[in-house]
Amino acid sequence: MKAPSQPEPAIEQTAIELAGVNLSLGQGAARVHILKGIDLNIGSGEAIGLVGPSGSGKSTLLRLMSGVARPRTGQVLLSGQNLQTYDREALARQIAVVPQESRIELPFSAQRPERREHCRHYRP
Repeated sequence: MKAPSQPEPAIEQTAIELAGVNLSLGQGAARVHILKGIDLNIGSGEAIGLVGPSGSGKSTLLRLMSGVARPRTGQVLLSGQNLQTYDREALARQIAVVPQESRIELPFSAQRPERREHCRHYRP
C-alpha cells in the first residue's frame, strides 16, 4: 500500500533581497570597495549565519540589510520594496539587528533620577 502523498510545501516569500549591491568608501584613488556585486535572497523566517575573517564585510552587510547603510549601487528590498522607501518607524517594526558589541553614548548621565525619564525618548 502506497503512503498518502504529502502536499508540496509552500515556497517561502523572500523577505530580504540584495540585488547587485556594491558599497565602497572614499573617492578616486582612495576608494576602497567593501562589497562588490552582492546578490542574496533570505526567505521569510529563514535563519542565516555570516562567516568570514575580520574586515570581510559581515557587519557592513548587516548594516545594509537593516537600512543603516545605503549601497552605492544596487538595491536592498524588504518584501519587494526598497528599504529606502520605508520610514524609520515602519522599518524598525520589520527589522531588528542585535550587534555583537554596542555602545550607546547619551548626552547626559542617567544616574540622576530626573534624567532617567529622558532616556526612553532619546534617539541618536
